[in-house]
Amino acid sequence: MPKGLNHLALVSVQPERLAQFYEAALDLPRLRSADDDVGRLSVWLQLGAGAVLMIERAGGAAANAANEKSAASYSADGFFAREPGLFLFALSVANADRARFAERLQRLGSPVEARSNFSDYYRDPDGNRFALSCFDPAIFLQTEREPEESN
Repeated sequence: MPKGLNHLALVSVQPERLAQFYEAALDLPRLRSADDDVGRLSVWLQLGAGAVLMIERAGGAAANAANEKSAASYSADGFFAREPGLFLFALSVANADRARFAERLQRLGSPVEARSNFSDYYRDPDGNRFALSCFDPAIFLQTEREPEESN
């Protein structure tokens, strides 16, 4: 059984504007943001219980290639094509369970469509994207935070 919500990914043509909305509306703290030569690429906000709201910039292959995926992965009909709206939801699983879930989902007609070091990506029968992820945002974010000053 999955351990809970890992992250919710939204795609926006203006990720900074959308992040500011969620920060103001729901008091979600900003965890990180990333830019490329085009502008704001992504913003991550804390949802609570270890889950993260990842707001990513919509765009074509050139814009999304900066997000460490191959440009080929971002074809218009590809799994990582980015149109505004809900991109996917990801549930936390133990890394050791990923193969078992992949086998079960394959039997159910939902094979792995894409894979990263931490996540396997699928579609449900209605075509909605979802991921099973062992990615731990807390560990990743600890390496990016500046050391706190001690008194």
